[in-house]
Amino acid sequence: MSLLDAYDSSLHNDPAFQGATFDYQASQQEEAIGRAGLLPQLSASGRYGDTRQLSGQDVDSNSADDRYASGNLSLTARQMLYDKGKLAYYDQSKARGKVGSALYNDATQELFNRVIEAYFEVARQSNELKLASQQRTAIEGLAKQTQRLYEAGDGTITDIDEAQARLDLVKAQEIEYLARIRAALRSLSGRTGQAVNEIEPMQDSLPPHAPLQAEQDLQYWQRQARLAAPRLDARRASVELAEAELQGQRAGHYPSLSLVSEYNKSQQDNLSDDYRRQSSYYLGVAVDVPLFAGGGVNASVRKSAYALSSATAQLDNEAQQLVEDIERDYLGVVSGFEKCKALQTAVNSNQRALASAEKGYQAGVRSTIDILNAQQVLFTARRDLLNTKLLMLQSYVSLHARTGLMHRGILEQVQSLF
Repeated sequence: MSLLDAYDSSLHNDPAFQGATFDYQASQQEEAIGRAGLLPQLSASGRYGDTRQLSGQDVDSNSADDRYASGNLSLTARQMLYDKGKLAYYDQSKARGKVGSALYNDATQELFNRVIEAYFEVARQSNELKLASQQRTAIEGLAKQTQRLYEAGDGTITDIDEAQARLDLVKAQEIEYLARIRAALRSLSGRTGQAVNEIEPMQDSLPPHAPLQAEQDLQYWQRQARLAAPRLDARRASVELAEAELQGQRAGHYPSLSLVSEYNKSQQDNLSDDYRRQSSYYLGVAVDVPLFAGGGVNASVRKSAYALSSATAQLDNEAQQLVEDIERDYLGVVSGFEKCKALQTAVNSNQRALASAEKGYQAGVRSTIDILNAQQVLFTARRDLLNTKLLMLQSYVSLHARTGLMHRGILEQVQSLF
């Protein structure tokens, strides 16, 4: 499975992203819910039943005249003219929709990070296993050569024991890496919703220059984060929501004004023909004036004011944390590339050192332990080079995701560098 295939599958199968998608769809209904309180409200009610008079003047317990049918039908229309609480609730609903959109954008960006993390973990353990297998093959060849020399009388039993001990250690490491690969593949399969048995092999080569362009310095990325970072957008929307909630609580002190229209139709069989059926129509204005609510309104206002202060503080904290994360990711790309070049030089130097140790061993001036140590240093340098390259690419993706600029085209670039 390629990196792009893993991302495409995760779009439809990653559980966390699916949950974020449903949350977003739910949040987009908030504005319509809040707007509904500002639009006309129409309701109808009615009842019909049998009534029996049990006591009172001119009631005969043996007469059937004390039983009669009655019914009522009512149609009511109400239009809000002024209601500060409903207006504030509408503002809250719009802010909730903004929060939902921002969180969904953040989840979209974070999906790239989760896919990269799971995919690169498989790559990291695969590299470990590949290097361990290569080291085992090299040690096995050295052990056979040492055994032949010993049988010919030129080697020592110590050299054989040293090679065998290092071989046993590498075999044990291979078993561990195989277990880690299975766990990493299961994690990647959970993200993609498909059984993943292997991924594309990682390239040993490095790009000719750092992935970032020359004009994309640290200030550029910090500026982009302030403009487009989804997490900052979500915090800003949370502040708007807290402000609207504060206004909504303060609305408890304000009166409300509504236009009311009502139509009633009733029927009662115990009345004379002239009054048996009656209809009425009402059109007027209703005013509700809050007088005293036990101090609950003032307490709610204070609570919302504290919540607004908390939302503002969280926005400031998120902005500061984002600045630190952006700097860490930026340095992870820039310094990571420089470290990769240094490690590539170290790999080349250790390859020459190993070749020299092997020639010295053939000449009888180097021992088996010298070759084993040179092999260990070389494979460690190669492992560090591959891991540093993975960290550099991971920081590159995280840098774009935190600033809200990550998209599939960037992922294609990462796959080409992988």
